[in-house]
Amino acid sequence: MLSLGLEKYGAMTVEDANEFAKLTTDYSDFQRDTIKSSPGRWFVLLVFCMVSMCQAMTWMLLGPSSREFTRAYGNTVDSSYISWATNAANISFLLFTWPNAKLVEIYGPSFATRFSIVLTFSGCVLRCIPWPSVELFRFFMVISMLLIGIAGPWSNFGGPTMSVTWFPVSERITAQAIASVSTFLGGVAAFIIGPAITVDASKNDAQSQMDRIFKLYYLEAAIALITLIGAFVYFPDQPEFPPSISAAVKRKKSFRVKDSPESGTKSRGKASALFPKTWSEYWNSKKMRRYLYLNFAISLPLGLYQGWSSILDLNLQEFGVTTVESSWLGCWMTLSGCLASIIVARYMDQFSGKLKTCCVVSLSLAAIFMFWFTQILSSMREEEIASKKSMIGWLYMTIICTGFFTNVSIPLQFELVAEEVFGVLPESMALAVCTITNTVLQIIFLALPTKINGSSIWMNWTSVFSVVICLFMLVIYKVDYSRLEMDTKQTSFETEEDNLRTNIESAPMIDNKSSGEKIGFWFDRFGCI
Repeated sequence: MLSLGLEKYGAMTVEDANEFAKLTTDYSDFQRDTIKSSPGRWFVLLVFCMVSMCQAMTWMLLGPSSREFTRAYGNTVDSSYISWATNAANISFLLFTWPNAKLVEIYGPSFATRFSIVLTFSGCVLRCIPWPSVELFRFFMVISMLLIGIAGPWSNFGGPTMSVTWFPVSERITAQAIASVSTFLGGVAAFIIGPAITVDASKNDAQSQMDRIFKLYYLEAAIALITLIGAFVYFPDQPEFPPSISAAVKRKKSFRVKDSPESGTKSRGKASALFPKTWSEYWNSKKMRRYLYLNFAISLPLGLYQGWSSILDLNLQEFGVTTVESSWLGCWMTLSGCLASIIVARYMDQFSGKLKTCCVVSLSLAAIFMFWFTQILSSMREEEIASKKSMIGWLYMTIICTGFFTNVSIPLQFELVAEEVFGVLPESMALAVCTITNTVLQIIFLALPTKINGSSIWMNWTSVFSVVICLFMLVIYKVDYSRLEMDTKQTSFETEEDNLRTNIESAPMIDNKSSGEKIGFWFDRFGCI
């Protein structure tokens, strides 16, 4: 039996009731729709992951080989320039996150994915041009980083949209995990491929170094070109048949109304009447307030964790850990998290109603190992820092476990957001807001002095406390598995339609024309099913 819970959303207008009557007719049509998975879904996911990896890899070009770039281009391409060039991508990423989300809703995932890889490839091509002066190189390197930053948002938050559009319930979390870790794998590839090509101790002259750097440029451009070709060969907006009932619902009454073959009209970006139309209706929606609460809960630890891991070398420097050791610590931390995310997500597909429980458990273990890692650093004496041999093994074990359990929770948290916003916001827009939030928190975290009272250990403790705060917020958060309940509902469609009509008939009616009262968001169209 379906329970709509209309009382949670207030009264509905006569116009909205008439619109909902049409929806019930459309809903009954799902019994005639074929719900099945497309065999091309894995190729689409592969292309999306390649776009994400390519964007992340080209974004991380300068950092792993900063010394080699300085040796090849001179002191004008120093650490300060490299930091600002990389920061240009961060700025464009943040500024274009929301426009990217709107782009997806207006033109679809296919256009957004191709747009992203075209920008990434364009940035790579600019690097492959042998500019006649270092000044031109500096200028166009910043332009290429800006383009790659603009290409980044969709590949970072598009995983939930791709998973719900293409994959059945039994594979949805796995697909989301694979899409999420692809960005991290691109960063790992940059740290492995970059130094492997650019570092050669036997040939340290500027010209030899320049030749090796251009080999790296050409390799990244070739990878981007192959990915671009794959995106244009086959990457439709959606499969021929929906893989789940929620995907069918989204297809029939989505935020983005595409060309209608029945009416012969063309309309893009037109919102359905049952979704919030004004900002006041958004704020009056209970699900929106719950989403904003969840957004802060997951963005706080994620933003601080990413900020802390990005400067792990600086954080560990005062404890006698070398750059090479820091790189390997970060590499294994990321790889363990990527592997764990996919394994646990595949397991959680069989227990998808336990997302919150798994998040709380994984974050609790992450907090324990992060605390252990920080305590080891805090208790190290000067003689231990000098030798460091007795501690490096413990550092490896604790930081690998920290990355393992932290990354396990990321795709699960994204799925929680997708469940919460179903019927209120598209997944792409909801995750875009989460991306903006954790990016802003990361910028604030990194803007603070690296060392306070002569030590950077405060960054570790702050990261630990952020996970504890997230845990507390998740424990008291009550999950709404609206989308999952719709997809796994075993009752007949006819009974569901009768229940919908019964609820609609018993709901109070308010005539907008005779009442000046502003009606809030009265009914979450599908989120409460």
